[in-house]
Amino acid sequence: MFHNKEDIIGNDLVDSRDVDARIKELNSDTELKELNEDELIALQELKSEFDDDTFEDGITFIRDDFFADMAYDDFSELNDISRDAMSRIEGYIDFDAWERDLRIDYGSTNIGSVEYLYRL
Repeated sequence: MFHNKEDIIGNDLVDSRDVDARIKELNSDTELKELNEDELIALQELKSEFDDDTFEDGITFIRDDFFADMAYDDFSELNDISRDAMSRIEGYIDFDAWERDLRIDYGSTNIGSVEYLYRL
């Protein structure tokens, strides 16, 4: 289980099912709820942006400043290129363009004050 808001807010990747579990955990304990009121509000606001079925099926939220690393890894996996080989071909690939093109398919939201990207 989670112990404080840093366990979700600020992580590179956040799963909506973990958000849902954290909301339930905070709501089940009055003292915990009072200690983490800002976190609970931020998580409830996030959940309210999506329909229940979509949220329960799972949405992965990617912290905005982690997206470039994720795009790089995504490129490597899609093209079945090892990390070693990637380091040799990096100069020939426009990863900024790759990331920019990937972002087109993603929406944006905030969890607390941290911006995240997601794709439905």
